[in-house]
Amino acid sequence: MENKRYHRNVTYTPIEWRTWNNHLCKGYECNDKKLLSGLSTISFQTFSEDEMKRKIDHYIDNKQELLNKQKLTDKAIKYSYEKLGWPLD
Repeated sequence: MENKRYHRNVTYTPIEWRTWNNHLCKGYECNDKKLLSGLSTISFQTFSEDEMKRKIDHYIDNKQELLNKQKLTDKAIKYSYEKLGWPLD
């Protein structure tokens, strides 16, 4: 079900899947590389198109804050492994 859509120059697509009891569900998925560059998130999904647009807006409007938080998270993970000796999973 490939039917690309755009919001603020970000690509997202409608998706469908079946639940464990065979009910058909529909939603949207975004894996836009430019939008998510520098973040540990490689894709995200929503149940409605309005929700997808809000999430895209959030990523665009708060990009620097999200990148700063990602940098802190990366430092914390590095510290945990290198200084505290926690084993890699």
